[in-house]
Amino acid sequence: MHSCAPTPPNPTRRYRPELLGYTTDLPDQALTYRTGFGEFVALRSAAEARSGCEFDVRDFHEAILSAGTLPFPALRQRLDRVLRLPTSD
Repeated sequence: MHSCAPTPPNPTRRYRPELLGYTTDLPDQALTYRTGFGEFVALRSAAEARSGCEFDVRDFHEAILSAGTLPFPALRQRLDRVLRLPTSD
């Protein structure tokens, strides 16, 4: 039986060396990473909500990766055009 429930990322898979590096070498990198992670999760959630069981993570990834490096507002606009995401408030 196929379920269309999304598979959430596993936040418990963390590695001590990476955490130590974030806290001592590049403390702002962890904040930047976490902010970007939250943005990607929000974009994927919007795409899943819009598409329901027809959501294809491969199409989502292709739409993001084929865009190259974009700021999040521009990426959201692109995904809105390509995947027809709902607009944010």
